[in-house]
Amino acid sequence: MNKNQQRGLQIGIFVAFFLMSIPLFAQYSVSKSAPKKHYKQALESFYGKSYKRSLFYINKSIKGAPHWVSPYLLAAEVYYYIGNDSLQLESLKKVIELDVDIRYPKSFLNMANLEKKTHHFDIAIKYYRKFLKYTKESDSTFIKDVKLRLASSEFAKEAIASPIEFSPFSLGVNINTKEDEYWPSLSIDESTLVFTRLLRINPVTGLNYPFPQEDFYESKKKEKSWSNSKNMGYPINTPENEGAQCISADGRLLFFTACNRFGGKGSCDIYVSMKQANNRWSSPKNLGRSVNTSGWESQPSISADGRYLFFVSNRKGGKGKTDIYRAERTDYDVNGAPVFGVVEPLNEHVNTVYSETSPFIHPDGRTLYFSSNGWPSIGKSDIYISRLDKNKRVVSRKNIGYPINTFENDEAFVVGASGTFAYFVSDRDRKMGKDIYAFLLKENKPDPVSFVHGRVIDAETKRPLKANIVLTELQKGDTEAVLASWEDNGEFIVSLPLQKNYRFTSQAKGYIFYSKNFNLSKQYSVGNPYEVLIEMKRLVIGVTTILNNIFFKTNSYSLDQISHNELDYVCEYLQNNKTLKVEVGGHTDTVGSLELNDELSVNRAKVVRDYLIKSGIDSLRIIYQGYGYSKPIDTNRTSDGRRRNRRTELKVLQL
Repeated sequence: MNKNQQRGLQIGIFVAFFLMSIPLFAQYSVSKSAPKKHYKQALESFYGKSYKRSLFYINKSIKGAPHWVSPYLLAAEVYYYIGNDSLQLESLKKVIELDVDIRYPKSFLNMANLEKKTHHFDIAIKYYRKFLKYTKESDSTFIKDVKLRLASSEFAKEAIASPIEFSPFSLGVNINTKEDEYWPSLSIDESTLVFTRLLRINPVTGLNYPFPQEDFYESKKKEKSWSNSKNMGYPINTPENEGAQCISADGRLLFFTACNRFGGKGSCDIYVSMKQANNRWSSPKNLGRSVNTSGWESQPSISADGRYLFFVSNRKGGKGKTDIYRAERTDYDVNGAPVFGVVEPLNEHVNTVYSETSPFIHPDGRTLYFSSNGWPSIGKSDIYISRLDKNKRVVSRKNIGYPINTFENDEAFVVGASGTFAYFVSDRDRKMGKDIYAFLLKENKPDPVSFVHGRVIDAETKRPLKANIVLTELQKGDTEAVLASWEDNGEFIVSLPLQKNYRFTSQAKGYIFYSKNFNLSKQYSVGNPYEVLIEMKRLVIGVTTILNNIFFKTNSYSLDQISHNELDYVCEYLQNNKTLKVEVGGHTDTVGSLELNDELSVNRAKVVRDYLIKSGIDSLRIIYQGYGYSKPIDTNRTSDGRRRNRRTELKVLQL
């Protein structure tokens, strides 16, 4: 499904291997006529693609003039075309020996390319540097390619000298067969594996396919082993090819690539299918023009909160042969499928003028793995790890090292949510073809995360609700996740970084918003997540919601700085609901005198109202009231009860 993505690295080869004009009489001329005649015959045979005949005359020319450079130059090129590396190398060595005035600096380049190909990186480095020193080549693209090859040789030399711990193991016979298996993807709990299998025989009829057929297979993990994989069937799998897939964190969305489908936008497009109540997958939906173009789109990877879709494309206007892009979810359609809006390429830390492929965004939301042949590498295409900042912009890149990266193409790298195991594809067992392997990941790990499982329900009927949910870091207000609960069960699951306090807000049509905060001070697993129940109240006159993220200093009505995030959210809510009139109510516990608590509650409510008015809300829409400790919602006999009683509420007075 990756559309000849490895062609990118050939940019150096097609010019480097002696695509120079070889003169009939080189600058180092020879006086004898016979060698000249034989050289001319060799050259004519070469242009006629009669390589064996050309070598015959080259050898006759060399025999008559053993110190003439031109026959050795031509011999090197002939050996390149017939694929004889060792004899090409010998010819190049002779050219370099005789070319004392360095009139043919490309000899250094071709020598370097051969030595790099055979992993003699020290020698390759030496000759790349010589070429760059003596060349008069002015093509900047060509020179950049040579410099990349030099950097790759230098990196490979260091990486191989300092290998990282790596003990891969096959996922076993229930996953891997003699057919090719590739593109692994995992559910967030690492219990479901979806992958692509290249079939040569129809599993139903037992007859050979006219052409190899790609289908999706699924396996469930039972204790420490994978169950026998099963074809996912129609409507996911069709008589056409499907592949390069990923599944959402909750396992309910499958994004995948399909080519040449009716109604497609280009050669290959990205589709989404939803798991329905009967546990069957819906008919795939094309993600539309924002994601799919007349070009080639493939290899999707969805963030754990479903907000961002990373994918590969060769669309017009790209930087390289294939680039990695990111689309942001802007809405949901009537069936609950995500709708993506703005699409942008990843920045200069990832995309190059070559080919970037197989992005994988880890559930931590900050770690991106991808493949590229445009950065210093060990092989043809290596795997890299990048980190994203709080604005989800890539800020770093690092090669994950040897021997995870090999001398060949390495891609389709996936790391489980726990960060314990990484999964990849290899053809190291040639009898089995491409198979899926795993290994214990000890370096280049993602950030540790915890898991939050929530359920949104109607406070009165207890029926599940679809709600839009935003989780932000409480102290700085950085958005950590934007997601939605499912309409049929109200559930959601999300992974979040450890050791942080979070502000949680939930909105649903026809309901007053809900806010909460919680602390992820310890690691919760998917099997033992932090549980959140959100009971939302219908938006009617008299309904109240607690502003759980408004904080005051003890015995003071001075707002804590972290309260501003919640107040800004309330301000935005009121701006989006312009007819609402509300009351800000202040409440205290019973510590202290009645008079002190009444005064404190009034001033706290007033401070909140003043902030909202200053932020642009009409003063006629907001009143304030202090209730002291007259309306407790919990006991005042415990610290937790008193904490709950100290609160700020928003009450709807007019719709």
